[in-house]
Amino acid sequence: MKQLLLLRHGKSDWNAHCSDFERPLKKRGKRNAKEMGLWFRKKFRKKLSEGVREQYLFPDVLLSSPAKRALSTAEKFSKSIDYPMELIKTDERIYEAEMMDLLQVISETESVYSCVLLVGHNPGLEELLEFFVPEIKRPADGKLLPTATLACIQFSQPWYELKQSHKVLNYFVQRPKNLP
Repeated sequence: MKQLLLLRHGKSDWNAHCSDFERPLKKRGKRNAKEMGLWFRKKFRKKLSEGVREQYLFPDVLLSSPAKRALSTAEKFSKSIDYPMELIKTDERIYEAEMMDLLQVISETESVYSCVLLVGHNPGLEELLEFFVPEIKRPADGKLLPTATLACIQFSQPWYELKQSHKVLNYFVQRPKNLP
């Protein structure tokens, strides 16, 4: 089974006088990225109990847009789940990516990886989520992936086949404002 985690970058600081690429996270964006990581760790990295691993989910590889707000989100999330930050890989194609660009990045993932975390931007991430889960309902605010929201999609086929066809086994979306 393959799991694709989609994490939209945290809330960015539109008052910063810099290029879009260099735009940093606001305090709220940093906090939400960290909180999302802590929630993820608590929910999916349960310790072995009686020899059975329950709800274990951990990224084998973390791919991030190199834009400052996305990379900062990846770093905050990584630190919260004890993922080694030096293993974060950036891919320029994720910045300003359309759905097909993101599909290309995912399809090139090595088959040995069963769980991929992709940190990026809208509208590409939302379009990708809708591509994989066309029956997903948009919330009242119209946003599938607001800032610092995490989606997980499970598949039964290898990464390279997802461009042609896909069968979603399960999925969930978790927003920062809905964290317990």
